[in-house]
Amino acid sequence: MKKVTFLLLAAIALLGTSSCKKDRAGYYLPDEKIHKIYYSVYHKASDGTADTVGRYMRQRWTWNGKFLTKVEHFNEKGDVVRTEQYSYRGERLAKVSIPEQNAYWDFSYSGKEFKRIDLYVNGEDVGRITFDYDEGLVSSATLQFDADVAMSKNIKLPQGVKLFPTEQAAQIAEEALAQAPAEAKSGVAVTVSYEWDRFNVVKLVVPSVMDWHVTTSVLTMDYDDRTSPYYGLVSGVESFAGGSVFSRNNVVKLVDSREGLKNTHLYTYEYNGIGFPTKMVETTSYVYSGVTHDYQRVAEYEYDD
Repeated sequence: MKKVTFLLLAAIALLGTSSCKKDRAGYYLPDEKIHKIYYSVYHKASDGTADTVGRYMRQRWTWNGKFLTKVEHFNEKGDVVRTEQYSYRGERLAKVSIPEQNAYWDFSYSGKEFKRIDLYVNGEDVGRITFDYDEGLVSSATLQFDADVAMSKNIKLPQGVKLFPTEQAAQIAEEALAQAPAEAKSGVAVTVSYEWDRFNVVKLVVPSVMDWHVTTSVLTMDYDDRTSPYYGLVSGVESFAGGSVFSRNNVVKLVDSREGLKNTHLYTYEYNGIGFPTKMVETTSYVYSGVTHDYQRVAEYEYDD
């Protein structure tokens, strides 16, 4: 039940993505099509420890003409750990399936806007997400989770399913689910709110837990003026540039604030000839138990010819 709840919580955070373009809810037709993403991580701490994750292929995207049909996620050993399959009604996204989990998201629309998204696991409809709009943009999204159904059917999913478009937001959800009391994990509804600056989400308020009590995390984001390769994508794909999947442009700064704690993530890019990123470098640091940790994460993008 906890893991299904995480799937639903995670999905809420990505729902602002394509509705920022009023006529494109459920459409993903990028000018540049990602083919592969390579990833590496560098970490050092003030206590002298350090570790590195060498460059490896993290994702491989498959296209049928202009339509994204599959994304494969790999671990450092080169094994496929998760697959996402996309199906459409016309040019509009209809379903995102995760066969390893026997789960899928079913999308429905009302005119130009999302109507709802239903989560099915093992054939059971275990939750749904509905929306509020303000002048064509998602202002909030509300999760309703059928905890009794999930428990009665013994529905369980493996750890590591992250539908958040930012690693920061995924970590927040994981921490909340790990620490929350049982009654909070099976709550009836959870609402996430969005604030926009034209075509970008600049503030996201996410339910969170700290020290065993319910609180909120506030993510604020600044952007460049180049087009994000994730713009319009509604899926489980992780964006290495935190928050870019929400918005038209690429995030250059993300601040995660929770009850006086603040983590800042900075992003720099290299671009190709038409302005899409070919390399992203994220830097961040934080203090834990008196030790300062410095991280650098690098994503390199290859596009279809």
